[in-house]
Amino acid sequence: MIFLQKGLLALSILFITSSCTELSERTLIAGVGIDQKEDGTIRLTLALLGSQKQPGSQKLQGANQTTMYTVEGQTIFDAGRKFIQNIGNQLLWPYVKIVVIGPSISHKDVIPMLDFLNRNNEIQPNPYILLSQVSAEEIINLKTDLPILSTVMIEQQIKNQGLLSRAPRVQLYQFNEMMFSHGGTGFASLIKKVTHNKQPVPMVEGMAVLKKGKWVGELDSEKTRGVLWVRGDVEGGILVVQADSEGGDQQVKISLEIMECTKAKIKPLLQEDELSVTLDIHSRMAVGEVLGHFTMNKANVDLINDLAAKEINKEIMAAMKVAQKEWQTDIFGIKQVVERKYPEYWKKHKEEWESIFAELPIQADVEVSIRKLGLVESFP
Repeated sequence: MIFLQKGLLALSILFITSSCTELSERTLIAGVGIDQKEDGTIRLTLALLGSQKQPGSQKLQGANQTTMYTVEGQTIFDAGRKFIQNIGNQLLWPYVKIVVIGPSISHKDVIPMLDFLNRNNEIQPNPYILLSQVSAEEIINLKTDLPILSTVMIEQQIKNQGLLSRAPRVQLYQFNEMMFSHGGTGFASLIKKVTHNKQPVPMVEGMAVLKKGKWVGELDSEKTRGVLWVRGDVEGGILVVQADSEGGDQQVKISLEIMECTKAKIKPLLQEDELSVTLDIHSRMAVGEVLGHFTMNKANVDLINDLAAKEINKEIMAAMKVAQKEWQTDIFGIKQVVERKYPEYWKKHKEEWESIFAELPIQADVEVSIRKLGLVESFP
């Protein structure tokens, strides 16, 4: 038994030592920015963890032992290997949290750039994908006075979208599914550089939309939530409605908190080869604030339900109008439901789906149920 314990201890020490040696010879990456120069050269911007400041790198404020480093190559793989030539360490990819893709790539074609991310066995399937209207280098290189990495700030902004529902949470494996599906239609979180307290900071808000792997446009936060309602991805957030006050002399603003993940169902109907779609949306909410004089009796609660349903319908139809009429791009997942329910119809019409979607009659049936009034009272 003593010999066995000593043997296990020796193996443990060997494992820990070898692991530490490997980590000391490699540099951890927290975030990656990908841009492409006019001559086709790939420019990688890396947020590095646990590395001392190296020549050509910049220390990020508020984060000890963290640097930003930029390296170029003919491909992403080539650029990554040139990091060894410049610094001496290999890159360690499993800890990547975010991947920011700049407009020099998204306005051209993002699909070829996914090959390295999918082929590299160290890269996990769960980094968040973000598209930017400024270079990815600018986003990764943003400094903040807060004691937090900009890459960590971005990751937390995406993770906490469950409290906002103002941007999608798209991870690498989900982005792959969209980009390699029929038509290459999909979306990702939109990352912006905004000014706060006279300082540029990153902000995740809205949705960038792609068609055949190429940027077609962006949706603001309200239209983005319109898409998320249909996809059943609204988990939380605040919906503000307005009603007449008790005296009818002013408008009262009522803040409603979305209590749980919205139930949504896409219901296509095929009649004589003519397709139509009904969207069933059900949401439960709580009254979080009433800014004005407004009595919470049964009639007024029913009124709030109706006002909230109309507001959700408005957000859905605003997003639908842009997707159908301006882009002819199905970002709602309707085609997947049609393919499952009517496989013969899909097989016959899938190559013309964009034009069919553009003229598709779509109706949203929205039902809202107020379940809580805060500390005042709860309805069954």
